[in-house]
Parts: sequence; structure tokens; C-alpha cells
Amino acid sequence: MSITDAAGRFYAPAEAWISADDSFDRRERRAEAHYFHAYGEEWIDVPAGVVNVDILHGFERRFEQRQVTTAAGQTANLAVNLDEGHGPFRMRRIG
Repeated sequence: MSITDAAGRFYAPAEAWISADDSFDRRERRAEAHYFHAYGEEWIDVPAGVVNVDILHGFERRFEQRQVTTAAGQTANLAVNLDEGHGPFRMRRIG
């Protein structure tokens, strides 16, 4: 899972192990893609505004891209059913 704001900054849960795509094409994006593995419910602090969420669960599922609009001081829910045992994650505004 990869979560970025409108400026392209990456966000993840505080305890997440963050991985990066070492081989990227600078013509496609400014920086390498960062991602984390989500297990069950996750809480992620993000800035207010539009947040881009990229979801991939192996090659047996279709790649999904979603946008979530967050408001200051509010929780935004995004339920993603990857398979049994994985739950939703929630984002809240930081600062």
C-alpha cells in the first residue's frame, strides 16, 4: 500500500516497515515509490486535503488507486477488503 498527498509526500503507519522501489523511471515519477504492508486495521496520520492511496495485494488482484479527501481534525475511513483477516484502515489529519 502506498499513500501520498497532493505534493507527492509519502505517509505510513508509525510502526510500519517502509519499502521502496529501487528501480524507477524518472520520466514517470520524481522519486521512487514507497510502500508498506497493511495488516488489519491501520491508523495513518495525513495532512488535510486529497490523499492518493495505491493498493496492490499480489498479482492475483487488480491494482487499485483511490483518492480520499481528509478534513482537519476528522477521521476518514477507507475500507479495503484484500482477503480474510485484513480490515479497514483509517486516516486522520496531523498537526
